[in-house]
Amino acid sequence: MNKVVSLINRYLPVAAIALGLLLVTASSAQAATSIEKNPNMVISNDYVVGPGKVELLASPGQTIIKNITVVNRFATPKTFQLDLEDFKGSRENGVNLELLGALKGPYSLRDYLIPEATTFTLQPGDRITVPVRVTIPKDAVPGGLYGSIIVTTKEDPNSPGYNAEEATGNVKVVSRIAVLFFVRIKGDVKESGNLLNFSADKFYYDQTPVNFGFSYENTGSVYANPYGSITIKNLYGSVIDSVEVLPFYTLPDALRTNQVKWTGNGFRLGYYTATLKLNYGFNNQFSEKSVGFLIISWKLVIGVLIALALLVLIIRLIIKWLKDNVQLKPKKKR
Repeated sequence: MNKVVSLINRYLPVAAIALGLLLVTASSAQAATSIEKNPNMVISNDYVVGPGKVELLASPGQTIIKNITVVNRFATPKTFQLDLEDFKGSRENGVNLELLGALKGPYSLRDYLIPEATTFTLQPGDRITVPVRVTIPKDAVPGGLYGSIIVTTKEDPNSPGYNAEEATGNVKVVSRIAVLFFVRIKGDVKESGNLLNFSADKFYYDQTPVNFGFSYENTGSVYANPYGSITIKNLYGSVIDSVEVLPFYTLPDALRTNQVKWTGNGFRLGYYTATLKLNYGFNNQFSEKSVGFLIISWKLVIGVLIALALLVLIIRLIIKWLKDNVQLKPKKKR
């Protein structure tokens, strides 16, 4: 009995270590990169990265694995590199976010993103899947963290057509595509925002489309995904059409300007009112704003004026002809 206990005590730690290594190996295998071949891929002289946006809800201390893919649609082999950058919101009109390069963002996620591969070469038609570990620190506070993986193509010095004079350090960056990571840490956060304005780009149109614009300000501590619709009514208050406002992300302390087009299929004439109902994306909060505009075709106006002018001219000609050719008979005396 003592020998059995002694053997157990002797080999139990070894067995535990072996089991631990097996689990680690299995975990690594689940997170390994993989390449799919597609020799029939249509060559477009570009590459495709997906998804463009990753949204995660995580707890402090949690690790989540998400996959990103890169497809080489060039006619030649390409070497790709993955770099990590933080990003932040912008208040500049037309700028949705700012990639920060080597700088650390106010809600930095860069240090918690770990791709399984950072450099790889793909043959034409190859599609690689790269797992990315998102590891949230145990002391993370409720709120949002934002970072990106930048996928770049680089010229291979051994490839045909490589121009060493144009390259910097024998490496020439061709293009950059970002995969954005939006992570929300569970807990109490501040969600608030404001619809600042809603307008058409002008008051008078001779034809559709009509371009609308509005600005949303995120005053909370986490990103928001506002969405809604624009309802078009005629002069009599009847709804004649509507346009969907698709969800769009807005980072904390950022101002997001959005553009929506109403095509107005068919003939449109008269005064119209457009009403934007924007749902802020949290707690069922929303705002409404309206704007009026006029649609009158200048071709129609000119046509009507010409028709009226011709009508007046014809009436005058008829009156003149009657005066010249029709004589009233005098009344007989009794």
